[in-house]
This record gives sequence, structure tokens and C-alpha cells, in this order.
Amino acid sequence: MPYEPIEATKYWLALSSIKSVGARTIQLLVERFGSPEAVFLAPVTEIASLPRLNFTLAYEIIQVGSNLARFEKLIKQISKSGIDVICPDSLEYPHLLKKKKFIKDPPAILYKKGVMPTNNEMAIAIVGTRFPGKNNIKIAERIAEELVKRNIVVISGLAKGIDTSAHNGALRANGKTIAVIGSGLKMIYPKENRQLADKIYINGAVLSECHPNETVSKGKLIQRNRIISGISFGVILVEPERGALNTAHWASKQNRSVFIYDQENKGKALAMPKNYLTIGDVDEIDMVLDKMKSFENNSSEIDSNEQAFLFKY
Repeated sequence: MPYEPIEATKYWLALSSIKSVGARTIQLLVERFGSPEAVFLAPVTEIASLPRLNFTLAYEIIQVGSNLARFEKLIKQISKSGIDVICPDSLEYPHLLKKKKFIKDPPAILYKKGVMPTNNEMAIAIVGTRFPGKNNIKIAERIAEELVKRNIVVISGLAKGIDTSAHNGALRANGKTIAVIGSGLKMIYPKENRQLADKIYINGAVLSECHPNETVSKGKLIQRNRIISGISFGVILVEPERGALNTAHWASKQNRSVFIYDQENKGKALAMPKNYLTIGDVDEIDMVLDKMKSFENNSSEIDSNEQAFLFKY
């Protein structure tokens, strides 16, 4: 019998509340016992015997499961702020994050404000530096506009610079855009983009893996990058720097195509990996889309050691 949304979500939320149990360990527990609810009904010895776990964590899991009502209450409290709590059993949970061969540690919980696109809508990420040149600000906006004209959802990270330009370009073309942030939805970062977030809510959504009251941190910004790439068919880089390149590396490991806008052919100077493709003109966007639509045919998987490296990048 299918879960009612709040029933399913409270189990996932309970697991994600345990600080020493990360997304990958939650995935392992659910795979072993069949559902998040079954995890809390499992014998302590079986939980403790799994990789990444021990008796201390096993007892903590059982203890958390003894008071599931508080998580149901928490979900209702958060919803009063206009924020939805979604889990892998929720209809609005991005379907691309459920494909295990592409992402091995999908978020157990996502906090969402706004309207999620349907699962049959194609989405592409645009990311880049926080301090772009004037020309690249316009380029990011134009690429977003061209994607929207083709009914593509634009994904980015709500950061200053290229991310902001991508969101603005999508909104100006009356399209849908999703921002994935590294802070809670009540603590939008950067502060100057709170008005932009308000505009996104109308015809798009802001997503976070963080509790609504959590402040931003470098680690959370890095972790959110795997979600930006994970919910996208591919990534377009415009004047990339370290954070954007981390998103691109995630995309590559998730079998997404990565394109860099490089009008002046500076790819060699930027030391881009050979599998990154170059766009020299916004008019090449249809070629980009054709390439990105084929990513699900790639059958290679993410290596655990490679994934650990990405979090440190």
C-alpha cells in the first residue's frame, strides 16, 4: 500500500536528523531493509553490522524511531511557512535523483518552496563565476532565454554573478527556473538575492537539503552542487571558477554533458577536461540540447572513491 506523503516523509526526515548518518548511509539502510519505516523496526544487531554503522549509531537510530510523532509535527510546522518537505517517495521529488547509477547519495530530504516542474520537463543548469565580466552576464541571460524558448527549465545556484544572470534570464523570458541553495529556505544566501528568490517561487522553486533555519557554509555549498547537476540533463559553464567547476565534475560523474561557453577559444588556458564541449555562440544551443538528451543511455556508474574526492574539490 503506498505511503501517504506525510507518513513517508516523517521516516526519511527522522533518518536525516541523525547527524552521524549521511545521505549515503541512509541509502544503504533503506536498500538493506526495504523502506525507511522498516529501518526503525530492524534489530539493533542487524543495523550495527552494516558498513558505516556500529552499535552506538544503531541504538541512536532506534531511539529516534521511538518518537516519530515529533517529525510529523515538524513537517506540519514547516509547511505553515510555505515550505514543503519532500522525500524520495514524494511525487515532487526530482526523478533524476532516484537513478542510482547516476547518483549514489541522493538527498533523503529536500525542502522546497515554489512550484516544481513535472518529471517530463527537461532541465539544464547554467553556472559560473560570482564575479563575471559584463559580456558574460549578458551571455548567461541570453542562454537562459534561449533555453526557456525551447521549454527547458533553467537550474542554477542563486549565487551572485552568473547564477543570478541565469535565473534572471529565465524569468525575463517568462520561463521556469529552479535555484538549489546551500542554506535553509528561511536563510536565503546571499541576502541580496532574497527578492530574486521571491520571483522564482511564482513559476519555479527554490530547493535545499538544509533545514530551513540553517545558515550557509562552504561544505553545504559544495554538497548542493551534486543536486544542481543531479536534477539537470547537463551543465553549461559560463566563465567558470572553482565552485562551478565542482558542479561540472559532478555532472561528468553523473553522466551528464558539460559545455563551456568559450567564445574566444580560451579552453586550453582554462585547462578544461577533454570531455567538456565548447560553445562558441548562443545560436549553438540546439546542438547542446541534442547532446544532453542522450545522457541516460550512458551506463557507467559513479565510483565511491571518485565521489568522495568530489566533496573535497
